[in-house]
Amino acid sequence: MSTDISPENEKFIRDALKDGQFSTREEALNEAVSTLRDQSNGSDTNGAQSAMTNDEWLSEYDAWIKSHESRNPNMDDSRQSIYLDRN
Repeated sequence: MSTDISPENEKFIRDALKDGQFSTREEALNEAVSTLRDQSNGSDTNGAQSAMTNDEWLSEYDAWIKSHESRNPNMDDSRQSIYLDRN
């Protein structure tokens, strides 16, 4: 099977082989395809499923923020405090 890739990617593979990251060109290409396959299946690089939508993540983040008390309850951290001349 022929694997035509861009000159930049070919150089990257040659450099990775020279640095000892991979022992063969095929090993490097197989790792690249495996990484692409994991990403297209919704997995991150560690293989864990990333099933949360942006809205779910934001909801959990907001809940996390609200679960922590302010370290300085006397501080006004609202944006309104920087606009003194506005109502």
